[in-house]
Amino acid sequence: MTNETDDAGTDGVSCGQRATRQAGGAGADQGVMAMPDPVPARVREELAALPAPTQAAFHEAYRRRARSTATAYVICLLVGGQYGYVGRWALQILFWVTLCGLMVWWAVDLFRIPGMVRRYNSRVAHEILEALRTRSG
Repeated sequence: MTNETDDAGTDGVSCGQRATRQAGGAGADQGVMAMPDPVPARVREELAALPAPTQAAFHEAYRRRARSTATAYVICLLVGGQYGYVGRWALQILFWVTLCGLMVWWAVDLFRIPGMVRRYNSRVAHEILEALRTRSG
């Protein structure tokens, strides 16, 4: 009796890593590429129905465009630029003009950053998936 892992991701390999290996992409035999933050579950499900080369293209584009929560915290603490980091420039300018909301807004944002990054990454994942569908179909 062999100890096999199933395709549901219980083998410790993420969806992006599996797609890269299947497509024979960069890192297929040297290791795996790291994703900035997890791909949203709904996108992961839709992505599973696409061919391996399309999945690899998605993961490469997502890796380039997705944002990291850790980087958002560093930017917030150093320059208060967390809104610009997730593409909300009008809100970023307002944040600076109000002197970071007299520091209250800045303190509240320390708790909001993970959600801001998660929403941005979800939006990016959906945009990439839609662009790949349009291009391939």
